[in-house]
Amino acid sequence: MALNYKKNALYIFVVGFLLSTIAFFFREQKLDVFPHNNSFKVAYYTDSSEGGNSALDLKIDSGKFASMNYTLGNKLEYPFLGMYFQNKVDSNYLDISNYEALVINIKANKATMIPINISVFCDGTSHYGKPNSYVSHIYDLKDEKINGEYEISLDKFSIPEWWYTENAIENSGKLKCTLEKMQSINIEQGVNAKAGVGDNITVYELYLKKTNFYYLYLLLFTISLVSAALIIDYVKRKKTVFVPYQTTPEIHSGNDVLENKVFDYIANHYSNPDLSLSTINADTGLAENKISAIIKVKYNQSFKQYINNIRMTEAKRLLKESEGTISEIAYSVGYNNVTHFNRVFKTETGIAPGDFRKGENSNNDAVK
Repeated sequence: MALNYKKNALYIFVVGFLLSTIAFFFREQKLDVFPHNNSFKVAYYTDSSEGGNSALDLKIDSGKFASMNYTLGNKLEYPFLGMYFQNKVDSNYLDISNYEALVINIKANKATMIPINISVFCDGTSHYGKPNSYVSHIYDLKDEKINGEYEISLDKFSIPEWWYTENAIENSGKLKCTLEKMQSINIEQGVNAKAGVGDNITVYELYLKKTNFYYLYLLLFTISLVSAALIIDYVKRKKTVFVPYQTTPEIHSGNDVLENKVFDYIANHYSNPDLSLSTINADTGLAENKISAIIKVKYNQSFKQYINNIRMTEAKRLLKESEGTISEIAYSVGYNNVTHFNRVFKTETGIAPGDFRKGENSNNDAVK
């Protein structure tokens, strides 16, 4: 029995260890963009290339923040500026199509809406070296006071109407542009802000996140594998725990036909808790007093004593040779009440079933 406990404890330990390990990996996976990824650069752009007079001063504290102090100009009808996070090698695009959300820790002094633009190179539409042809996927971050961490599902980013107009492309809904070739993430300002009014936007952290389903599948596979092993082990033990009682020379050795009929029947049905003289009578046709007489002559015991003797003999064997619990053994030898079984066993042997299994001496043995 102790061996069984050790095996179960080992299973529990292994399962617990595997679950803990997998749970560690089955957490959100991050693609750091800023500030923990040295392969990304932070830069800025303004409308000066188109004759505008918007001004931007970018300050970067590596590992802490990227901050832009800006003022939109008034020369253009639609002034614009922004800072962007881009791979240092311009031609290296990132596939972010399997990520779920963009997370940004950002603070604005005055702005209550900040467009976040994921710029994507789309084959057949975009042209290398022409930033305006890159497809803009934009989400307008809105808050009465923008300050803190915001998690934005990538499903909420969409291509704005102005992009179609600027690139002379009809918005027919047929443009298929996935996030397989991300060029940059831009923090922009434009028509949402007032010209001539200074403001500050600071980004403290920027990353993409996803759930790692690989480890989820591994977790399910591991649970299934260990569960199967436990079930197989349990079935094996169940198959070997209880061996049907067979009459032995010590219990019964008779040549009389009626004797054999009575004792063979009892040997095959002793595990039935409802076994009685009347049931034997009904199944064999032997009169109840005849059955009692055969048992009395052979063993000088009453029917009840003889049945109890068989059950106790088998119970002791199972306690020593099997890994079944005391409850399982009690039920297998014909007791439907474990408390009654324990009481009878101790009365017959002078020791509790659990102590008997451990090999402790009974009171009767000690007296002898």
